[in-house]
Amino acid sequence: MKIFNTPPSAAKPIKPFRILSISGGGLRGVIPAKILAELEASTGKRINESFDLIVGSSIGGILALALTAPTRLTADTMVSLFQHKAQTIFPPGGKALFGPKYDGLGLQETLNMVLGNLVLPQHTPVAVTAFNLRTQSPVIFSSSSLVKERSLDAALATSAGPTFFPAHMDMVDGGTIANNPSVVAISQAIAKYGAKLENIQMPHLATGRYAPGQEQLMHGGQLAWATQIAQTTIDGNSTLCDIISSRMLGDRFMSINPVLEEGHTDMDNADPENVEYLLNLGEWTWRKEKEKIISFLR
Repeated sequence: MKIFNTPPSAAKPIKPFRILSISGGGLRGVIPAKILAELEASTGKRINESFDLIVGSSIGGILALALTAPTRLTADTMVSLFQHKAQTIFPPGGKALFGPKYDGLGLQETLNMVLGNLVLPQHTPVAVTAFNLRTQSPVIFSSSSLVKERSLDAALATSAGPTFFPAHMDMVDGGTIANNPSVVAISQAIAKYGAKLENIQMPHLATGRYAPGQEQLMHGGQLAWATQIAQTTIDGNSTLCDIISSRMLGDRFMSINPVLEEGHTDMDNADPENVEYLLNLGEWTWRKEKEKIISFLR
């Protein structure tokens, strides 16, 4: 009698749990928006069709909410919105000595156009960061919440940058706790959506970095640090989050954060020439990183 050994069936490849993480950075969010627009054009798929979870802080949170909205907004639409509404959101002549630099009405008007009365999306989940000043606690607006919160409230809270805009519902910008939300994203994926760490794959898109000579800060006082402390804190936090995410995910994590030239680092510079510079930097970054990004998501 012949005995035929049936070879074991090949194990099915495990589908990765893909997260998109997007940093804050004010109008510099044009950079990741442009990269995402190019990704959509290259793949023929909307961003929410390429990821299982999208997590963002500040402008990154706005992009996360907009790109997962049932209104089917594209990244290219958001790029166009930033171009045409930059000076509505950040009108010229803002002052910030005894109050926010901007009243926030232009931001609210713009976000209302995009999000209206929508609640946090379910089809492609999102998580958006903020900080509650009254309770002194971090806030994560999440699609996993049993409370159906308005996307507009999440967008206004996550983008309420201190000194730029007033708080919204006692909450300020998510960048105050996690401008780079990649570690938050990993935590959300595991705790709220049952993802396994070994299956998580995550690109992180940032809004640019600037590294001038820091000699003046080595022994600097209040005057030297006044214009640098916020950005230095954000950059240090973001780099740390990249390091932690990389150690947790290994080669299943990538971070893209182009270098900004001097004169283009302000988060609220709505001058058309600066917006054009940010668009060009986003396009240049896509051309430089295209093969890497496409291969990473394949």
